[in-house]
Amino acid sequence: MGLVILGDIMLGRYQAPLIEKYGITKILSGLKKTIGKRKIIANLECPLINLKNINEYNNSLSKLFGNEIFAKQLSDNGFEALSLANNHIFDLGIDGLINTQSVLKKNSIKYFGAGLNKSEAINPVIIKLDNYYVGFLGFSFSYPAEQNKPGVAFLYDNTVELAIKKIKKKVDFLIVMPHSGIELYQYPLKRDQRIYKKMVDLGADIVVGSQSHCIQAMEKYLNKHIYYSTGDLLFDHFHEYTKSDFVSDISHSKKFSIKPDFALTQFSLLIQIDIINDEFVVHHHTVFNKDGYNPIILNSVKKKLWQKKYSSVNYNLKNSIKIDKERNTIEQKLMQDLNSRGVL
Repeated sequence: MGLVILGDIMLGRYQAPLIEKYGITKILSGLKKTIGKRKIIANLECPLINLKNINEYNNSLSKLFGNEIFAKQLSDNGFEALSLANNHIFDLGIDGLINTQSVLKKNSIKYFGAGLNKSEAINPVIIKLDNYYVGFLGFSFSYPAEQNKPGVAFLYDNTVELAIKKIKKKVDFLIVMPHSGIELYQYPLKRDQRIYKKMVDLGADIVVGSQSHCIQAMEKYLNKHIYYSTGDLLFDHFHEYTKSDFVSDISHSKKFSIKPDFALTQFSLLIQIDIINDEFVVHHHTVFNKDGYNPIILNSVKKKLWQKKYSSVNYNLKNSIKIDKERNTIEQKLMQDLNSRGVL
């Protein structure tokens, strides 16, 4: 028995009609052989609601939400737990979060990373794999939960250390799933790189990030895998509206002078984790999803070509002076932007 962590899933907007037409079972059919009997974990990039009540919410295309009826399809296809630690889980406010939690619970899907207060947000999910207990924590950069305030487990204060120390002695292995980064950029923010390594220092056995809408570099630190972003498994990047959003005046590409490569959005990682001889054994597989409903595992020549490019990205993270300067510039612009908006 093992588990897989899939790229981000967003079940609304222009992705929803494809789920309604094909269903999650058919959509995931190209991954089933690789997944096998492993439990599925992912980041849910939208609240789930009853669409009959959508008028109760302040609705717009910039807000993400999915139909709550999709939760049963996720459950039927082996989704064991979902991280809610992301910047869209509160797109429909507190009611959206509460409904999402309720719907997931009804469909026997565990959740972590967000809650009605800080204590709930850092409450881990613990899954038993054979005779081992595996814990999950999620963190993100927006809507920080406080003692009496709903939100996500916050990435940039003492929450990470508090949460990891609280759970570490209760589990055999710990998986941390942070959600942060620059959209369509293949490298992590330097501050995220430091924090993700600190997660390992504190006891994480693997760190699997998301947010950038593309696969980011990975590295091994203290012999533990850090995947800075797995990319998106299900998202409506194929639609012209979404592409236009990536180049709007408030987009990361404009703010940080990044030339967007939309082809990057078609790829994600499937992280395969098995426990063999008391050890975490980690492999990753590259998933290609051109049209939003047909993800497949890359193989043969295409796999070799992609691996060559990914190896170059991973090498650049550690060795490229150009990329190092580029990341410094992006981080400086980010800090200036956050300061100007009074976020810091």
